[in-house]
Amino acid sequence: MAANVTGSGALPILGAAHVPPVTMYQVLLVVFLGYLAVNRYQYWARTPKVMPLGFAPLPFIGPWIGAVRFLRNPNKLVREGMAKSKNGLLRIATIQGEYVLVTDRHKVAEYLKAPDSVLNAQDGSNDRLALQQQQIPFTMGYGIGHRTYHTAVVRGPITQSINAWTPLLDDECGLAFDDLIRCSVDYEPISLYDTIAITVGRMANRIYVGTEFCRNEEYLTNAADYAQAVVITAELIRPFPDWLKHILIRFMPVMRHRKKGESFLRTFIQERLDGKLDEFGQKPTDLVQRLIDAAPPIEKTVPQLAERVMALNVASIHTTTMTFTSALYSLAAEPEKYAEVLRNEVLEHLEDGQITAGTLASLPKMDSFLRESGRFNNAGLMAMQRNARKEFKFSDGTVIPPGAKVGAVTLALQRDPEVFENPDVFDGFRFYQAEPSETKPSTMVNTGTNFHLFGHGRHPCPGRFLAVHEMKIMFAKLLLRYDWKLAPGTKPEPFFIATMPGTLPRVSNPKSLDLRLAESARIVSRTWNCGNESGLNAACGIKKISSEEPHRLLESPRSNLSPGPPQGLDVSSLELLHNFTTRTFATLSESLILRDFYRITAVQLGLQCEYVMRTLLAVSALHLAYHRPDMRDHYQSLGMAHHQVATRDAMAVMADPSPATAETLFLFSSVTIHFALACPRKNDGPLFIEESGFPEWMFLLQGTRAFMRITGTQSSGLITPLLSHGTDRWLARQSNPEPTSRGHQYLDSMRSLISLRQSDVELRNIYIRAIDELQKSFSVFEGAGSEHCDLTDAFVWIFEVAEDLLPLLRVPTQEAVAVFAFFAVLLKRLEKHWYLRGWADHLIAKSYDLLDEEHRLWIQWPLEETGWIPSGRP
Repeated sequence: MAANVTGSGALPILGAAHVPPVTMYQVLLVVFLGYLAVNRYQYWARTPKVMPLGFAPLPFIGPWIGAVRFLRNPNKLVREGMAKSKNGLLRIATIQGEYVLVTDRHKVAEYLKAPDSVLNAQDGSNDRLALQQQQIPFTMGYGIGHRTYHTAVVRGPITQSINAWTPLLDDECGLAFDDLIRCSVDYEPISLYDTIAITVGRMANRIYVGTEFCRNEEYLTNAADYAQAVVITAELIRPFPDWLKHILIRFMPVMRHRKKGESFLRTFIQERLDGKLDEFGQKPTDLVQRLIDAAPPIEKTVPQLAERVMALNVASIHTTTMTFTSALYSLAAEPEKYAEVLRNEVLEHLEDGQITAGTLASLPKMDSFLRESGRFNNAGLMAMQRNARKEFKFSDGTVIPPGAKVGAVTLALQRDPEVFENPDVFDGFRFYQAEPSETKPSTMVNTGTNFHLFGHGRHPCPGRFLAVHEMKIMFAKLLLRYDWKLAPGTKPEPFFIATMPGTLPRVSNPKSLDLRLAESARIVSRTWNCGNESGLNAACGIKKISSEEPHRLLESPRSNLSPGPPQGLDVSSLELLHNFTTRTFATLSESLILRDFYRITAVQLGLQCEYVMRTLLAVSALHLAYHRPDMRDHYQSLGMAHHQVATRDAMAVMADPSPATAETLFLFSSVTIHFALACPRKNDGPLFIEESGFPEWMFLLQGTRAFMRITGTQSSGLITPLLSHGTDRWLARQSNPEPTSRGHQYLDSMRSLISLRQSDVELRNIYIRAIDELQKSFSVFEGAGSEHCDLTDAFVWIFEVAEDLLPLLRVPTQEAVAVFAFFAVLLKRLEKHWYLRGWADHLIAKSYDLLDEEHRLWIQWPLEETGWIPSGRP
């Protein structure tokens, strides 16, 4: 009984002993298979049902094979996929993950319209897997990736201040090129990318943090190295999970550069946080102050603000550099087709010889060239990434599930044959509209589904306006100063790095671009190299004079009275000549032909005749004095000293003029008119010199008439453009209709009054002729528009009446002064020229003082037109 019980009780135990044990390997296998199943389901759920590119038809490893194929030749693979795709959508695999590429512009417009709650742009930027992004929360700082208040700062106050900052940007660009580019009359190789990168860094930081740092080589080098370290560090930490990245980032090179940047800016930022004002007692308007004003409380610390400035350097320096360098390579490939056209466009729109905001806004050909370069050279395979937070459906029913990543194929869209004619050919003027059109012109800052160098849709690059402004300033400066071409045996070629844009043409070596001085700058180099054709030579003993010694120029050996090479000029003179041949010449006339005359021929005559050269330098000095108030006294002293020497020698030659010297004397007199107008004047000084006789520049106009008679038909032709321009403007006066403006009506009334009251027939005829000639001048201004007129159009009147009316201003007679007051209106309309600003008010005020109460009524219209108010006068 007991045995039975025992036996029956043992049977289950004996049965259980036959069940094989569950091993650890089996458990791991089950878990692994479960993981694969879940992973496969998740992969299936988040994978759009879009044609894959290069995927092998094998589970699990198929995408990896596709990633390897893609990396080997992404350009070829995408083009093949575009030919096969029926709906403009492709799916690619990379080592970092999978993406949907949109090749149809209509579908691009669709997904870019999606709200951030569905397709998020910031997630795309911060994406830890995104191949083209920089792991922003880790490499640049959490706040940069998740508290993006700087975007509103750049889009708002920074963009709104660009025009006001133009003089600063132009100045810094010129100084940077002076420091970085050394070339002469022969082509010399240059490391273009590095030169442009440093220049962009200096320009950007001029308005970010000011001159204290923008010219600090160590600070700029760290900023550039930081940008490179961001890219390198992003690749190094990309494969690791986020929790580990927080640890690894502390040991990466990017942190060293970020800390170094903070050390540079610590005191500067802390002073701003403490409320430091500028030298005028006002709150500064630079980027740092704008960031402080806009930052949330958690971001108002030195480390956070410093990393924000560093991050904006990353955004501004290398992106702008790559884009602009590509444009320069494109120009260097066809300089004969584009260089002179673009250069002339810049020259035509300089204002007082300066690059201004108005200049940059008036360069449609340059804008077209830059946009075409951005279209043609930006051969990347993916841009404008959006990460799906919610399901998104295209109009054709294709679904983008949550977790998927979408981007546009730049290569396809910016070379779409349905949009662009000959899309694979670079056409620098593709977007230039020669004639006004109802269609809004496509500019460099306009984004679109077929041009997204700066993105498109809800989140275009907010800094594109500043970037384009900087590029145009650099482009204009380079065009005015240099010629360039590709080094022999090189040519720009696009390259591709997976989905990274290939905006920089590949060349055989970093110095594949050759530069030389442009024609105007070549004149300077040839003149002052002391026989060394390679450029300036320190062995020449050239010495720069101090601002306290400007009149040492007067101690130079006196030149021969006949034309001869300049003697005794120094580095200050070189500065003035450089300024004249790059800026001042463009302010002396609206005529492009005459500008070239001053830039080239006048300087060549100056090389043969010292008093001509010194007169050019004198005008250049006053030009610099006008635009550099902090050094006004220095430049005015230089200008006066040069002109005193020039006048001394020219007056000696005038004692016995001849056809051999008439040309140089005529040029001297013509340029001296500009000098006299630009000279500082005192408000309490007399209107006319020589006991209320002639203004100095009127006397000079009389002198030019004499030299013209002597020159006559014996001119060698060097000053022919100057003479021809005067003749052309004189003829324009004869052929212009006489519009019935208020000016003409007032002059008609004055003519009637003089005809009735003036009994002296000879005087009456002089006044009436002066009025007739003045009406012709007004007709020219009103017919062509003041913006197209220059000094010649106004001074032809003085030239015409010099022998008759001007002597009557010595007395002066009431009628002569009243007629002359109308001339001030013409000068007022020419105040775009730096040397004419203030003259209209000065002359109208002095005329008013010379007139009695009755004749003051005669000049009521000039008073209204000039806007001068006789306050405080009897």
